[in-house]
Amino acid sequence: MSVLGDLVRLDPELLEELRSVPGEAYDRLLEMDPEYRVDLDRDWAVLSFLMRTAGFPLDPMTAGQAFPDEDTAWGAGDDYPLSRSLTPPEVAQIADRLNRTSFDVLAPHLPAALAANDRSGVPLTAERLDGIGRLVGQRYAALVTFFDIAAKNAQCTVFWAA
Repeated sequence: MSVLGDLVRLDPELLEELRSVPGEAYDRLLEMDPEYRVDLDRDWAVLSFLMRTAGFPLDPMTAGQAFPDEDTAWGAGDDYPLSRSLTPPEVAQIADRLNRTSFDVLAPHLPAALAANDRSGVPLTAERLDGIGRLVGQRYAALVTFFDIAAKNAQCTVFWAA
């Protein structure tokens, strides 16, 4: 399983500028103001599973195109996607779906998501499930806010797990 998952929102012009200098793209994204980022930590994979299970037409972590491109995207691995970018229309579509889907709709699928993504070997007790559910719910709420702002500003997003 990969480690941390990050999303950054940026204007289309900056996205294209970063595409033109692929060797600098990762470092420049890391330098962006935290106001433009959301850190999903390791929960990105659980959130991705939950959204796919709920029938989201686009998964914010795996949809879109490789960023900066197929040859220079980072994060390739069996358990996590290449860095991905979404266009403003894709961002708007995801924001709409996130705003129409409460975490309560996704929560019943949490045990399956954890089983598919947990490599800790720690038994999933009711107490542990409750604690993880609260944390994943908070990260989902942050994702809703992040995409809502990005959609309102006609921004692109870039996701990576590294």
